[in-house]
Amino acid sequence: MASLEQANEIRVVFSESMVPLGRVPPQPGPAFFHVSPAIAGGFRWSGTTILIFTPAKKLPLATRYDVTIDASAAADKRTLRRLKRVAGRDRNIFILPSGRRWLPTYQNKVLCDSIDYRQIQFAQTARDRIEIRFVSDLTEPIRNLDGLMAYLRAATPEPMDIKVVRVADIARRASGKYEYATRELATPAV
Repeated sequence: MASLEQANEIRVVFSESMVPLGRVPPQPGPAFFHVSPAIAGGFRWSGTTILIFTPAKKLPLATRYDVTIDASAAADKRTLRRLKRVAGRDRNIFILPSGRRWLPTYQNKVLCDSIDYRQIQFAQTARDRIEIRFVSDLTEPIRNLDGLMAYLRAATPEPMDIKVVRVADIARRASGKYEYATRELATPAV
């Protein structure tokens, strides 16, 4: 995702054209698309292979939605391979000690006021532990550890062991980008 706004839409990419080129329906309402729990919204096509569903209201963060595409989905009499499940980026969602899912959204201003960092990452390393990893060029980058810890504990919805750890580098993904938030433990069965 390039922005948080993209997290508020569901994109389904088909392996072949689903609508005729040049004749994309202005308001598609495909009967083969289902989302649970049900949410109101509208559809649009991006080209002939990408169906975009935009909810009428912003989706709450850290909420799981299951999208199902019926086996009958097809542009013509042929049918597409059946999708079992469409999943979003789950590695950025933390699993709280209660089992509830949560997307960490800490305020950047508070972080910048407390630590002088070049890169920062929030990593869930255990069910009850979060590491705030940061890279800095300064000898003494932490300006207000007590204030930072108080803020982090208040902004985290359940009690967790929070550690601030200075690192030499933050690992990057194959794309060259690094994750702002990452869960480094297995996803429990839902």
